[in-house]
Parts: sequence; C-alpha cells; structure tokens
Amino acid sequence: MKEVFGNITKLETLISLTANIIPGTLVLESQEPYPGYHYSYLPNTVKPQSLFLITNEKFDAEKVYRLAKKVKQNFADEFQAVPCVLEFFNLTLYGIRIKYLADYSLLEKLQQSFVDVGVKFKKHKKVGGAAFIKVRKNIQFTDFVDDCYKCPKDPNKYYFFIDKKLEFDEFDQITRHVKNNTIDNNFDAAIGAIYSNFEMVDLIRLVGVFNFESIIKIRDAYRKEIKKL
Repeated sequence: MKEVFGNITKLETLISLTANIIPGTLVLESQEPYPGYHYSYLPNTVKPQSLFLITNEKFDAEKVYRLAKKVKQNFADEFQAVPCVLEFFNLTLYGIRIKYLADYSLLEKLQQSFVDVGVKFKKHKKVGGAAFIKVRKNIQFTDFVDDCYKCPKDPNKYYFFIDKKLEFDEFDQITRHVKNNTIDNNFDAAIGAIYSNFEMVDLIRLVGVFNFESIIKIRDAYRKEIKKL
C-alpha cells in the first residue's frame, strides 16, 4: 500500500442542515456523494456520508490534522477530518470535511469538540445547490491492474494517472464523452493530483464496480480524449 498527500476536486449538490448541529452554525451535507454512480451496494440508512463544517477561517491540512488529533483525545467515535473549499456560483466557503461518522446524533458533539480546541464556525445562512468541492487529504492506494490502483479502505474507489492537468470543464466534457461511448458507464469520476517523488502527478478518481478489463477500457478512453486537447 502507498499513501501520499493530494487533492480531489468534484461537483456535488449540497444542502444545509438544521438538526443535530450546534444551533446557529452552518453545516452542509452532500445529497449524493458520488452522483455519477447509481449504486446498490450501500445500505439504505440514515448514516451520514459527507459533512462540511463551515469555519470562519481557512485551515491548511496540517492545522486540520492537528485539530482532529486533539479532538480525538476526548471524542471516542470514529471520524475523518480534512480541509475543504466549497465554491458555489457566487460564494466561496472554507471548512472541515467529515466522513465516517457513525450517526447524525454525534454531529453536535463533534462540532463542540472542535469548538473546544479553538475552531470558530460560520453562522448559519441559507446556502445550497451545486458546488465545486476541493478536499486536501492523504490518498491511499494499492496496485490493481496495469497502472490502475485501488483504495484499500473503499473497495469501489479506483485511481489512474493522466499526463496533464485538466480544467474542470475539460474533465466534465471528456467524462460525458467516455460515458456515452462505453458499456461500463455506471461510475462517478473526479479529478485530482498527488505529490509524489517531488512533483505533482495528476489523476482521475473513479467510484464504481470494475473488473480488470472494464477499468482499463475506461482509463484508455480518458487518455485518448486527453491527447486530443
């Protein structure tokens, strides 16, 4: 297994929460964490998926990791915290993205734990809709097949590298083309990059169910279209 630092950028629809939070604070949730993938393997539960605790200031990754370490000294339940930037049409917000929280009932307690270590949350206001989400985090992957890699924590998450940085509109156009021209088109895609061997390496993250043949075809289709740019 290899673990490197990187970032992932995706487009999702967010809604603001009003229950199970510190009153008057702004917390957003992704309505569908992997909108391009119509999945059936996830149980139909009310377990939170991706939560965004909106803060008054922008934190870098080191600061969020250190804050989370302090929180975990008194907060026993599992969670993962990474910094995030949310870009709506006319609004940019900064915050802490939370995953793997077992239940919504733990959310207010988790928020209060961050307050106790010095985090100040943005006041609640009506926010929602489509947003570009950029998270900075450690990315884990293992070899899967022929320059394609798999996340050891999430069995449906895969990565492959590309040879240039894509603007999001370029990536979106290529993704639409790939999906319209392949049978195995039930997947969600995002762009990202990792820092490896003292340089940035661009990648595409996929979420779906793949075998060796299907993921190689999708990887090759993306690379073919990227060469046309």
